[in-house]
Amino acid sequence: MTTQHFLVDAYNLLFWCLKGENLERERELLIHEVNTHAKRRNLDITLIFDATWTDDPLAQSHFDSLEILFTDKGVTADDHIIYMLNERGSSNFIVVTSDRDLSKRSAIRGAKTLSTPAFYTWLRKNKIKKKESQKKLTYAPAKSFMKEGTISWYEKVFNDRLQDKPENPQS
Repeated sequence: MTTQHFLVDAYNLLFWCLKGENLERERELLIHEVNTHAKRRNLDITLIFDATWTDDPLAQSHFDSLEILFTDKGVTADDHIIYMLNERGSSNFIVVTSDRDLSKRSAIRGAKTLSTPAFYTWLRKNKIKKKESQKKLTYAPAKSFMKEGTISWYEKVFNDRLQDKPENPQS
């Protein structure tokens, strides 16, 4: 089974749920919150931030359960997401954005898309569907382990035949 991987237009998500005015602090809070939920739900998530207004090259790092990317100078998160879909194939990706153009470009390439509010709401839900391994186990009745040639097997064959024996017509 293939794992779904979320590619998140990170500033799109950040601006959607922004609570304060300090962008750097809000970004750190968002990373911590998404990481907490990703770890709890065992999700593969990459947060992709625009770095179009900096002179820094592409920066890639990991924070616990998250992959975090800051794009190259002059490259938008949208363009980097499309690049990733083209390079890695898109069938295992879910692109998270409320940018209609990015959603369309992603869907054309075969990726699933999810709006920012829908993703954020889903991510924060307390109820997690049980995985197959966590579902209540049901047990089938034990099978007979009698092997041919053992005394138990011969006894069972004898009893089965005795029960199926037709009545003696001469009696």
